[in-house]
Amino acid sequence: IPSVSLEQRTIYFDFDSAALTPAASAKLDSLAQIINNSSAIKDVRIHGFTDQFGTSDYNQKLASNRAAAVKGYLDGKSRLSSTIGATRAPVIIGSLEGIAEEPQEP
Repeated sequence: IPSVSLEQRTIYFDFDSAALTPAASAKLDSLAQIINNSSAIKDVRIHGFTDQFGTSDYNQKLASNRAAAVKGYLDGKSRLSSTIGATRAPVIIGSLEGIAEEPQEP
């Protein structure tokens, strides 16, 4: 199975948005190519995340919408149908430093 770094498989969204950016689409194109070129990859699972701003219900819906946007795009480009795993807003206590899967553009 090809090695894919955390940064290669992390898709960033604009604040309060589930729309894919051009950079996100380009990253998903690269991931689709990796999937299509490796028969060893049998499963793709997508998880959606948000920052800590907003209500829990709002962030849950936003995380689900983000995961669905990635799934729709990736499924149209790759040989596999992905599944959506648990989506949630991560629990963050203190600083945001070191949060690798923060979906906002740095």
